[in-house]
Amino acid sequence: PKGTRLRYAVGELLTCTRCVGAWSSLGLVALRVGRPREARVVTTVLATSALNDFLQTGFTWACARANADQSA
Repeated sequence: PKGTRLRYAVGELLTCTRCVGAWSSLGLVALRVGRPREARVVTTVLATSALNDFLQTGFTWACARANADQSA
């Protein structure tokens, strides 16, 4: 983050992964309270993305394992 005082604080909030996670979680909770139907769509998209990441990690691990077994 650049600058001083408020600019630095906002930059810190936007570059810190833990802070971004907390702010996005707060936004999702606010969306669920204010607009439950739309929040269900957003939650479904995020859950599908998380499942995709999990499956991609498993596929990468399986490929690395197969390559290691083939090399040995």
